[in-house]
Amino acid sequence: MIKLWLFVIALVLIGISLAAISFDWQPISSVQSKAKTPKATTPDKDEIVRLQYLANHACNCEVSIKTDDSTNCWREYESAVSKYAVTESGTACDPISETKDCFGNGLDDRLCVSRGFDVAGVPSNVKGKVCSAAEAQAVEAAGSAAYRRAKGTNSNDPHAAERTSDNAMAEAILEIRAKKLHPITGTEKICG
Repeated sequence: MIKLWLFVIALVLIGISLAAISFDWQPISSVQSKAKTPKATTPDKDEIVRLQYLANHACNCEVSIKTDDSTNCWREYESAVSKYAVTESGTACDPISETKDCFGNGLDDRLCVSRGFDVAGVPSNVKGKVCSAAEAQAVEAAGSAAYRRAKGTNSNDPHAAERTSDNAMAEAILEIRAKKLHPITGTEKICG
């Protein structure tokens, strides 16, 4: 009987050893030292202001460079937000939609940082992006006015008004970048 118990104990010990090997068992002290510190979820109000400043700077860099690789423009901002849990958010509006990084539960707009506004439909020779709500409002106003004017003409082309609007938005973007068009400073939201 003792031999049977020794045999059972040996089997249990072998089973535990195999389980520890298959689960990469380590002493608790080494597991704790490898554990990552959880990310903070919500920056405070002053940090949101600083992050928005960095995002504005990065966006303006992105729209001013000639290439599509804007990695260097966003490096400082990305480094600053890396310590937070970030939820990417955006509006699905046409022709202008906003891209944001939100913190916390992602539902409080006061805890979001705008990464800029994408403008759909502009010709491919113009980067379809602006960086502030005021710029987006100016671009949208230019496109809407051009659309209304073109829609009032009798054209056989059903898409003429859309193309006219797209071209007017592209021209507004270029004028903003050349500092010839000063964005309006209304509080009206673009889309939301």
